[in-house]
Amino acid sequence: MEISRLVEGHPQAVVRLEFFEDLACSDCAYLRRKLDEVLLPRYGSRVAFVHYDFPLAKHVWARDAAVAARWMEREQGAATAVRFRRAVLAYLREIEPGGFRDWTDRFLEMAEIAGPVDWDDAALHALVDADLADGLRREVVKTPTVFLGAVTFIEYVPMPELLAALDEALGKAMEVSA
Repeated sequence: MEISRLVEGHPQAVVRLEFFEDLACSDCAYLRRKLDEVLLPRYGSRVAFVHYDFPLAKHVWARDAAVAARWMEREQGAATAVRFRRAVLAYLREIEPGGFRDWTDRFLEMAEIAGPVDWDDAALHALVDADLADGLRREVVKTPTVFLGAVTFIEYVPMPELLAALDEALGKAMEVSA
């Protein structure tokens, strides 16, 4: 089964920054902010930013968030899925542990998106499970975990180091294509 991945930036870019995220993770919220404020404006036309869902068991509603994000992508497209991911990560401190599905219903209503999310859709759960399995094969245990070629950042992603790694990867990609 071909697994589709949500990609921001340039989907066919040679340089791919892959990140395993948990939508209930405060470190992932930090990375999301940096993605919007720094990474996409600076590198969006040259780098593929590839999302993998890696909901951690310790976060009560993380799996529901991953399923809902996949539902948004399938039913409404990538732009809505990104909008949803941004909203979840921006408001994660306001989402009650047992109230994620209600929060999602309010998001759908405010965004004027026809719902509801099919929380029991086996295909959506299979996509999340495939990302989890891929992460486990790559020894992911914390979120975010970011892969950029041979460079890996785990949990905390320092922007100066990530920017330097991206610049180096882009430089190498230009050398190869020349």
